Amino acid sequence: MMYKIIIVEDHPMFRQSIGLLLEKEEIAKVIANAANGKEFLDIIDKYEPDVVLMDIAMPVMDGIEASRLALEKKPDLKILTLSSFGDEHYYFKMVEAGVKGFILKDSSLAELEQAIGTIAEGGNWFSGELIKKVITSIN
Repeated sequence: MMYKIIIVEDHPMFRQSIGLLLEKEEIAKVIANAANGKEFLDIIDKYEPDVVLMDIAMPVMDGIEASRLALEKKPDLKILTLSSFGDEHYYFKMVEAGVKGFILKDSSLAELEQAIGTIAEGGNWFSGELIKKVITSIN
């Protein structure tokens, strides 16, 4: 099954590359893109994605605020955060905003496929490497 996704990411090359890869591997169909949270909020009423891939740190409006506002409008929206290792101080804010999981930007395609499928089907996904990093930072 190909899931319908929206990619919200401020780096055009990363956004386009991940979209092409997901479509080429028949994991997901990219139905829309946004370069920041405001662009995402401007288009969200036009689409019914299975999953939103959301970056955290973006200009204009970050992923935390965009996720919170989008979920106020569409409480059933399923958001998977695209994260880099340096973002751990934002993790709890993203969970409070209502996202369904996190995946590191350097994860394998197989892990991304599993994360998208798990979240699309109503579950949660947290990258193992990310969990280790968060736990280590707490100690």
